[in-house]
Amino acid sequence: MIDSRGSAISQSAAFYVWPAVLINNSDPAAENIPLEEEVFRKTLRYGIAVKILREGIVVFDFSDWPAEKGKRHINPGDFDETVERVVRRVSVMNAYLTCFYTAVYRLQQTRMPVMRVHSSSLLQFASLDDPTLQTTVTGCPDAFIRAVRTDSNWRRAPRSVEVQAKTIKSSFQQFDLVLDERRTDMIAFADLYLRSCLACAEHEYSLALITAWTIIEKVLNFLWFEYLDENRERERDTESLPFISKDRRDRLTNGRDFTASVVSEILSLNSRISFSLYRSLSEVRKARNNWMHDLKPASRKMARSAIEAAGEMMALAFKLEFQIPFVSGISV
Repeated sequence: MIDSRGSAISQSAAFYVWPAVLINNSDPAAENIPLEEEVFRKTLRYGIAVKILREGIVVFDFSDWPAEKGKRHINPGDFDETVERVVRRVSVMNAYLTCFYTAVYRLQQTRMPVMRVHSSSLLQFASLDDPTLQTTVTGCPDAFIRAVRTDSNWRRAPRSVEVQAKTIKSSFQQFDLVLDERRTDMIAFADLYLRSCLACAEHEYSLALITAWTIIEKVLNFLWFEYLDENRERERDTESLPFISKDRRDRLTNGRDFTASVVSEILSLNSRISFSLYRSLSEVRKARNNWMHDLKPASRKMARSAIEAAGEMMALAFKLEFQIPFVSGISV
């Protein structure tokens, strides 16, 4: 996080899409493709800027992001503050990857192995146009790629996927909506969704389930609070009268009495969630409780059900639909 000057926090961070991809290759027959060429640049909502190089390097600039603006200088010895900023940036980047994989699957009908950005593999730069970016990329640092490469020309090897320009554009259109602060906790939800999908792909089904359940329970509370707000008053004799007082709302939002089970029942009875989603939530909740209380491992079917339910909940509450296909690293 501390750049070469030693006292200022780096404003940009980058990651390498892996397995390696090729972005917007206009001439597939070309032998010498300029991998370091910039193929996309945009300033997103709330000042976050991004650029992408053809070989799949994604660089974010956080200098104008309100969450970090004005906090360029930090105490080099403040470990907790440094970690907090790294984790915050990693969450944003993983939220973008959720949009990236969704766009690749929907627009190109392509299934890709899923990765996520780790704090230990994040590279820091002074800006989007930091000249050290090029030398860092061509050097293939371990921080970018966690794989042993013995050949010096690995960058010229065939790429597994060629990502089209329209796909990149679509991914950032959706990501810009994720950044909308009116969609409460959406960055965290998108990050958790990616983590859940990756856990499922790596056959860690219990981890996938409880991660997806975190999204489900939080969004369930959001829908519940929204329902209570809409019923704060009721019409009586052509007059709007208080229906849910502060004391009543406090009782209705008491998590001890109004559990996820009770809330999902009420929302279902009032047609705020579909009956099929209600049944799915009930099954996932039971599997989650079995894991939490008895360490009963979740099945692949139940992990995928949890992820699908989490996706349906986010689409219902925030009008954002994610879809990451499952690609196993184990072949039969």
